[in-house]
Amino acid sequence: MPSKECFIPMFVTEELVTSWGLDRSQLTWMPVGRDRHLVLKVPATEEQYKAYMRPVWREEKREHRKPLYEDSTEEQQEAVGNEPEDEDADVEAFVEKTELLLELRRLIAELDEIDRMIVERYYFRRESEDAIARAVGVSQKTVNKHKHKVLGWLRERLKDFY
Repeated sequence: MPSKECFIPMFVTEELVTSWGLDRSQLTWMPVGRDRHLVLKVPATEEQYKAYMRPVWREEKREHRKPLYEDSTEEQQEAVGNEPEDEDADVEAFVEKTELLLELRRLIAELDEIDRMIVERYYFRRESEDAIARAVGVSQKTVNKHKHKVLGWLRERLKDFY
């Protein structure tokens, strides 16, 4: 039985594409762990591939097990849209908050891949800009610029909610 064709994804940035003179047809967006990255596929043996990917798989499994919030306080539960526990709670405010969260989810789904990854990693996984920059293959300043651009765009789209 012939062995499966394997490759190791080499993460590339726009700077590398330009400085190395890479042909864009050689590059592809591919999932690595939970994220998508622009990569150059480097041929490898199955053993090399598994050795390279093992830490990625391990981290993915760890992330999957981690709860959304470390401390499950009432404020945090309400922030993600759970129903109010108080019977006299303002139902109208709850409905408005729920509509806002649904619209926010829809808008995040509309974002470009890199912007969506930055938003997810920064606001939901609470990763630093530096860690995001290393994972995405851009500078920390670029991550910061994307983050502020997205926040402005979201504020503009959600201005009817506040």
